[in-house]
Amino acid sequence: MKVEEIRKQGENLISDLGKYYLRKGLGKKVKEELREIYSKYEGIFTKENIENLKKEEDLSFREKKYLLSFLFQGYIGKESFELTNEIVQREMQTLVEIDKGQVSLTYAQLLLPAEKNREKRLALDKKLGQGQAGINPLRMKRVDILKEIAEDFGYRNYVELIHDITPVNFNTLAEQAKKFLTETEAKYTNLLKKLEGHYLEEGNEPLQKSDITYIFKSNPFDKYFSDIELIPTIEDTLFGLGINILKQNNVTLSLEQKKGIAIKSFCCPVSIPDEIHLVFNPKGGIEDYQDSLHETGHCQHYAHTSKDLPFESKRIGDKSVGEGYGYLFQQLIANVFWIDKFLDMDEDILNKYKIFIDGYNLYIIRRFCGKLLYELEIFSGPLKDNTLKEKYVRIMEEAVKVKVNPENYLLDLDIGFNTSNYLRAWIFESCLRKYLVENFGELWFLKKESGDFLKNLWKSGSMYRAEEIVESIGFKDFNMDTMIKSFID
Repeated sequence: MKVEEIRKQGENLISDLGKYYLRKGLGKKVKEELREIYSKYEGIFTKENIENLKKEEDLSFREKKYLLSFLFQGYIGKESFELTNEIVQREMQTLVEIDKGQVSLTYAQLLLPAEKNREKRLALDKKLGQGQAGINPLRMKRVDILKEIAEDFGYRNYVELIHDITPVNFNTLAEQAKKFLTETEAKYTNLLKKLEGHYLEEGNEPLQKSDITYIFKSNPFDKYFSDIELIPTIEDTLFGLGINILKQNNVTLSLEQKKGIAIKSFCCPVSIPDEIHLVFNPKGGIEDYQDSLHETGHCQHYAHTSKDLPFESKRIGDKSVGEGYGYLFQQLIANVFWIDKFLDMDEDILNKYKIFIDGYNLYIIRRFCGKLLYELEIFSGPLKDNTLKEKYVRIMEEAVKVKVNPENYLLDLDIGFNTSNYLRAWIFESCLRKYLVENFGELWFLKKESGDFLKNLWKSGSMYRAEEIVESIGFKDFNMDTMIKSFID
């Protein structure tokens, strides 16, 4: 298949997938199932196309890398599709005993962070681990498939394959992750003790991951993030940047609360930049504001992307860039100046909230640092490794400083290595935020000049690597130093 045909079919496939997820997200009946959509484009993700693209000489290094990323990701998804589907089915079929009877493993996982009674929560976590243990052989089989695909294409391991098709330097990023864990440890440990003391009943059991998720899900600050004020707050934030989302002809908004549909806010780019859908389901609370602001960042990035860019620069590119723009808006809920402008918190509440949200953000980033180090162990190691469970426990408990469920060692695994994309996105966002503060002030989110600057960045879609953008705005190195300082200063 020729390059232009790959681009054409790739755009059509992603557009069809966008329409599918949009209808499903809105609770509407879908016209085609995923399997049917992919079957229309089965000629794209072939070994022959990948091998031919590798030999293509008329493409730039950037174009080839992004297109190879698209083909490889699709090929890996196709080769592991049936097994992934079987895993999902097993999760729904595996039953877990709770007070009210038996529920699926999938549903029980949702109940865990909402369980107020610590003894019951820890017991449920143990049952979940037992359920996961029965599915882990299937997950291990999927890991083996990924390793075999890498070897089949001539790579030494799966990490080498991913390195070849993405902008990630894993050695450098792993060292940065270790540095982040070391330099934020004292601050994180202190915040963790405060969170445990304020929000958790006493017990003899050491702090568990399920305790942390409970603290973050069942917090006393949700009431300050009103469902009624969510949409006006986002509209006003954008208006401060010189963007009137209600007059963006290429953005379709769904603003009403969806009764009976348990969905989070999401952005669906059916066609970039011509047809962008931004769907809200206002429920209120920190998580709802986080998700909604994050998806707003994605929406504006897509909506301002140049129409003239090739498929791979609009649809594929460096995923960390798009995520970074999402995080730029998401992190507003940790910005005391934004909070003072848009939320009704007095100084005492704000001080307590800052401990909470800083602890949350540090936990998430440290967790992903641990995940990266663990995933590198899995995917650069031998085909068979009987020590993975022990490695998972050691690495993750060192990262998050709480006990983890050993049976999650394959559940807590991103087979697409998106962990690295998120870590690089946080680096990108921290540098971009620092630039905005230094050039437009602490109230940068109220300045049209800030919006104009962002619009100019958004025009390039995902064509440039996060490292290139950070360098273009004056940062010498792409590392976690700025992010570390934002937590410990």
